[in-house]
Amino acid sequence: MIRTKKANPEHTINSMRVLLRAGREGEKLFITEFRELMDISSATFYITVREALIAYGFAEIETNPRERVLYIKLT
Repeated sequence: MIRTKKANPEHTINSMRVLLRAGREGEKLFITEFRELMDISSATFYITVREALIAYGFAEIETNPRERVLYIKLT
């Protein structure tokens, strides 16, 4: 069983919608863009939403060390 901090189900559902829309358009979202679209704080994203999305295999985080940015996309 996967154990993560309990994410608000509404956040998880909305995040899937945001990521699905971006995926259909062939886009990866910057983490900051994703958080703005979701209207959630940095703490909420990093502590609950990100962990749930990654743990359940719904999303992955990509890094670009050259630009020092993080992207999130559907898996």
